[in-house]
Amino acid sequence: PDLTLPTLALHFSLNVTSFLFQIPTQRIKSGGYRIWPEYRLHSFVFLCRSLVYMLLVWYRDQQQKYLYHNNNNNNNKHQDNDFFHQLCHFALVLASCAAADVASHSQATDKSPTIRGLD
Repeated sequence: PDLTLPTLALHFSLNVTSFLFQIPTQRIKSGGYRIWPEYRLHSFVFLCRSLVYMLLVWYRDQQQKYLYHNNNNNNNKHQDNDFFHQLCHFALVLASCAAADVASHSQATDKSPTIRGLD
């Protein structure tokens, strides 16, 4: 059986459950690396980017299987789909970067430095 969609749902639900826990509003600079709100939001944004990317690849594979089984091997349509998927991937990267910026700005009052900013 194809376990792609259940596996993606499991990854999504694991990250979403992190929002159930109370965490410090600011980054704790001593005592190791701990999660803080901005980091948790960034983690969610980039998880979504990865999951959507995997969904796009899964969808493209499903399309190719459908075309193969229906003996509809039209190379032009295949090339158009590849261009469309590449365009979607490019838009996905830009959208996730914009979403990460929005996540950072939403934490403006409790903004904490990144891991690099601690040194």
